[in-house]
Amino acid sequence: MKKKIGAVILTAVIIIGAILYFFKSGRSQEKYETALIDRGDITEKITATGTINPVNSVKVGSQVSGRIIKIYADYRWGINGEDQPSFTLDELKLINEVTRSSGRVMVCHAKSKEAIRRAVLLCKAEKRTMITARDLGEEITAGIRNAIPVQDQVLDLLREKGFSRSSISETAAELGGLNRGTVAEYLRGECVLAFEEQRFDIDAAVRHVSLSADKDINERVRKKLCEYLGNIAEAVDVTQPWENSKAALKPKVKNLPQRYHPHLEQVAEAYYRGLWKLGDTA
Repeated sequence: MKKKIGAVILTAVIIIGAILYFFKSGRSQEKYETALIDRGDITEKITATGTINPVNSVKVGSQVSGRIIKIYADYRWGINGEDQPSFTLDELKLINEVTRSSGRVMVCHAKSKEAIRRAVLLCKAEKRTMITARDLGEEITAGIRNAIPVQDQVLDLLREKGFSRSSISETAAELGGLNRGTVAEYLRGECVLAFEEQRFDIDAAVRHVSLSADKDINERVRKKLCEYLGNIAEAVDVTQPWENSKAALKPKVKNLPQRYHPHLEQVAEAYYRGLWKLGDTA
C-alpha cells in the first residue's frame, strides 16, 4: 500500500515538474520590442496589368470632308492687312460642295474677300446649300474648269439645277464642248459608281449623288438610278454562266466613259450573285 502511494506521488511530482518546465522554457523564448508612439503614413502599393476601357467614347472627325489643295485665306480676318479672304466653317462647307465629298481635288483661287463673300451671298439668297462655279466669277471659274475633273463639273451643275428635266441640256450648254448625250452618260456613270461604292444601297447612293435633303430632288435621282439599274439587269441571265452575261454587257457600255466600265461590270456581277435585286431599288 505504501509503495502504491509513493508511486502516485512520484508520478504527480514528475507531471507537475514537466508542466512547470514547459511554461518556464516557453516564456523565456518570448521577446518584446518597445517603441515610442508617433504619427506617420501607411503606404500600400498595388500593381496591376490590363486594358483600360472608357466609360464613354466619342469619335472626333472633321465637319468638312474633301482634299483642299489651296485656299488663299487667313483665319485671322485681315489681321495683317492683306487682301486675302478668311472663311467661317459654314462657308468652307459651302465651298467644299463645289466638288464631291469623297476626297476629290478642290482648288479655290480667290483674290479678294469680296469674291467669296459675294459667292456665299448669292448662294444664300437663292436658298441653295452649295456654292457653284458660276458664283465665283469667270476668272475663278476658269481655274476650276482646268482643275476639276469633267465628271465633277457635270455633277455640280446637275445638282445646282436639281436634276430637273432640262438640267442635262442646260449643263451641256454651260460646259460647252459637251453634248447632251455625253452629259447623260456621265450622270449614268456617276450613279452606277455611287451604287457600287455604297454597297448596293439605293438610298445611300441617291444621297451620295444628289448631296441634297430635298425629297423631290432625291426622287428624281432615284428614278434615274432605277432606270440605269434596270437596264443593267436586262443583260444578266442568272440561269446561265456569268461569262455569258458579261459578254451581253458590251452594248450597255457603248457610250459610257471608259472609267465607268469596270464599275458597271461590278454592279452587274453583284446582281448576278444576288447581292441586290430590282425589287430593292423600287
